[in-house]
Amino acid sequence: MNLINTSELLGLGNLPPDSLAKKEVRAAMRAKTGAISTKSATGKAMYERLLYMLPADIQANVKNGRLQLVDEILYSVKRVPENFSDQELMESGDNKTYGLTNVDKRKIEANKWTLLCGLQLLSGVAAKPEETEFAVCDKKILNGEFELEVGNTVIVPNISCTVFDTKGRTDVAKGLWTEFDPAFITPNTEIKPRLKMSEPAPANFNVYFAMHCVSVAKG
Repeated sequence: MNLINTSELLGLGNLPPDSLAKKEVRAAMRAKTGAISTKSATGKAMYERLLYMLPADIQANVKNGRLQLVDEILYSVKRVPENFSDQELMESGDNKTYGLTNVDKRKIEANKWTLLCGLQLLSGVAAKPEETEFAVCDKKILNGEFELEVGNTVIVPNISCTVFDTKGRTDVAKGLWTEFDPAFITPNTEIKPRLKMSEPAPANFNVYFAMHCVSVAKG
């Protein structure tokens, strides 16, 4: 098992994201269980509500305080080669490097169950990727597509990058998207985000990708 997705748990995986059936089932489930959506819940509150989905030892150690819930941002900065438009935003050869990524081999470390709550995409131009001043993506990205796969499970299937367009908004961090079902990512599972831009990249074009998560840590 690579990932626990709340849509799959509710039997909604094959329904269109905006389908009436999916909305009705979610509403009924919220009324029955008290479940809360990503719109109104903090990441830690969501983790606590979904804790029953995890292995029994993780549940017990969170409840007794041996494990604490911590907010975490897992990020990667990638240079899109000039005149290229397709880029993996985390790669199997990545090593933790300050300013470039805090994820080794695009995997979450052992014994660390992580709830994915938000995705962030920004871009900018700089000779050194780690020195880029990132901003809300321009049309090259916003007119493109994004996909996220974890292990063999697709979490986000080829969506328009307009979901990352936060221009003019003050209620959310720039480039942050949270309108999807939260999902637990199991340890040592490959995270494979891919960006398909609508135009080739110019010189020195860099992309910042981040996963806003809640993880467990020793108390």
